[in-house]
Amino acid sequence: MEAGIDGRTAAPETSAQIRNTLGLLPVIALSAALTSPAYAQTATPAPGAADGDVVLQQINVEGKGGEGTSNTNEATTGLKRVPTKIQDTPQVINVITEEQIQQRAVTNLSELITRVPGVTMSAGEGGGGGMGGDSFNIRGLTAVGNVFVDGIRDSGIASRDPFNMEQVEIFKGGAGSTLGRGGGGGSINMTSKTAKDHFFADIYTTVGTDNYYRGAIDVNVPVTPEVAFRLNAVGLSRDFAERDHVFQKRWGIAPTVTFGMTSDTKLTLSYIHQEDWGRPDNGVPRWGVPVLPNNVGVLEPVTKHGVRRQNYYGYLEDREEYELDRFTATFEHEFTPDVSFTNTFRVGSYWHDRFVTTMPAGNIYDAVTCANPTDPTCTINPGQSTRGMDGTTYQNQATLNANFDTGTLSHQTSLGLDISRENLTHYNNSVTPSSRPALDLNNPALGSHGQTRIKNPRFDHKVDTVGVTAYDRVHLGNGFYVIGNGRVERYKVNSVDNAPTSPTAPTQSSYGDTLFSWLGAIEYKPWENHTYYAAASSTELPRSPTTGYTGLISVDSVKPQKTVTYELGGKWNLLDERLGLGASTFFTKLSDEVTEDASGNQTVNEDTRHIKGIELSVTGNVTNDLTVTAGYSWLYGRIKSGDAAGYAVGLMPTHSGFIWADYQVNEKFRVGAGVNYISNRFTGDYHPDTRLGVPNATNPSGNSSGRLPGHVTVDVSANYQFNERFGLQFNAINIFNEETFEKSHGARHMVPGQGRTFLLTAKTSF
Repeated sequence: MEAGIDGRTAAPETSAQIRNTLGLLPVIALSAALTSPAYAQTATPAPGAADGDVVLQQINVEGKGGEGTSNTNEATTGLKRVPTKIQDTPQVINVITEEQIQQRAVTNLSELITRVPGVTMSAGEGGGGGMGGDSFNIRGLTAVGNVFVDGIRDSGIASRDPFNMEQVEIFKGGAGSTLGRGGGGGSINMTSKTAKDHFFADIYTTVGTDNYYRGAIDVNVPVTPEVAFRLNAVGLSRDFAERDHVFQKRWGIAPTVTFGMTSDTKLTLSYIHQEDWGRPDNGVPRWGVPVLPNNVGVLEPVTKHGVRRQNYYGYLEDREEYELDRFTATFEHEFTPDVSFTNTFRVGSYWHDRFVTTMPAGNIYDAVTCANPTDPTCTINPGQSTRGMDGTTYQNQATLNANFDTGTLSHQTSLGLDISRENLTHYNNSVTPSSRPALDLNNPALGSHGQTRIKNPRFDHKVDTVGVTAYDRVHLGNGFYVIGNGRVERYKVNSVDNAPTSPTAPTQSSYGDTLFSWLGAIEYKPWENHTYYAAASSTELPRSPTTGYTGLISVDSVKPQKTVTYELGGKWNLLDERLGLGASTFFTKLSDEVTEDASGNQTVNEDTRHIKGIELSVTGNVTNDLTVTAGYSWLYGRIKSGDAAGYAVGLMPTHSGFIWADYQVNEKFRVGAGVNYISNRFTGDYHPDTRLGVPNATNPSGNSSGRLPGHVTVDVSANYQFNERFGLQFNAINIFNEETFEKSHGARHMVPGQGRTFLLTAKTSF
């Protein structure tokens, strides 16, 4: 295999190494169990419980029906700057727990997020987002760059594995006043696993169809009453159901140690290393006839018109690689039960390289040579994407929390200071020869493209950010609360072009701006388990080299986008707090968006997009044995100004929803089933009557609006816990083998989702 950027390679024998590593996981965990002290479960007072009441720390979630609650209204976000429960936070927050991650047997963050209503994925030129990796759209607006780990921005391009995730939270609407710059549709935060005060050692070994092999360990060792160590590790090797020649391999390790487990002063040191490599899914070409009755201009995947769904349109050398290293040090000190301070310092290193096939820019239709996609004469002329990124980030986040009274008013406050620097190099590599051989549309062969690369570290970017935040939740009495949250952020980018296109072209650019994001809300709690709120929030998003391949940034085109969201909602806890309900309606206005007309002229529109919607949710225990998680989202968006005024907002399904039910049959046996639904969504903004896309410089006719078909998929699981030490879990994903399309890059790359997959996981505990 060709060496990657900086001379890194993915060795041919890696597949064998992965399998060997998976085979060693049980030995590693068993060794840890045998050489560690056996700490018994400790009984701890339950918060708010009467004297003598205790709660046992639960180690194995399987086989324990009726214990605890899955009501995520009662959860917290894991962010120190959001000091309230989900119940008392005035916006929609979808929470995915560690137990749900295990139940659904997912391997990527994207597999989790695409089950959340109102969230879709984008694909880069070859299957990734931006330049690759995870790329999300929330409520029709981009969330690229809106991904956080423990409240700190995760700037790298990566495919994130949940092996070290304790919880995932999806904030709907603007979160800029808490998390900083970003898109106004929503943000995603991943809460990392930390050391606990009791011993456990869990081994997960999974085998499945389509050469699926995965192993993971989770070992926690209390070294002393004040020091605890935890280790998570994962290895993965898999192909993909209903897709030829696509594969993914991964390994990762995440140790963490905490000092001062029971003291007022605590220090946690953690590290994660993850490597991914494989042949990514480039997707399938689009097919469209310019004029169809009642379906004008719609371009759909060719597999919806008789072409074999398993076809891989690429070459043997296609590959994509990720590597990340992240070290975090978190210092916590509790001055009093009402005053605490947290400081988190993080250094991250991210590397990404891709050399993949891209789909043709035009649709596959020619009245003479390819009148029907199943004709043997049909071919495509693919392109290539050979970009990459190398980056290092330094971030420090300090937060002071305090609860106090001023007269008759009670306050929950938080003050924060963030400082960060991101150093990024973007590669724009060249290839010889410049084009790849044509591929047969119906019978593409996995041959060699015959191209060689010349590495070109084109752009160097330095991004400096300083942000100050302030939050206050004031109890006015009689169940009324007022919440105010604001953030001032100074953002500056310095860029260098290492290979300008001409001697007179600029080689440097510098851009800076001061951003202000805010949130204001009124809450009413007539009872402790009922919350009603009215909120408004604003978030700003400047053009950023951290979210994708970016050249020199021109001051004329980087006025920050502004998003304002107004939301009304309520959250209720029922059945002795076991079941949580949520309902909200919102209106979002995006302004200062840069658009381009058919001549290539750029315009900043003051009032660009209006999006409104409704979201409903249910989480928790209906009975002691039946747990339900469900959600539904309805979205409607229109463009209000510019050449595309009146067009519908793309990348946004009108309807999406899911329901997952889990039933504890007896102490040992549990079953679950889920239905996921998403309606048709278009790959870009489109005319609601003709379905044509927005004309611009690269698409003057406006005929490139693609449509991803909607789908309904069904997943099931069964878990049998033989004893405290051993259990088996069976998962059937997309059991009816529905053909789905999870993401796209414009109308070019329409990337299929996962076909029917069967998995069997053995969990061994010590």
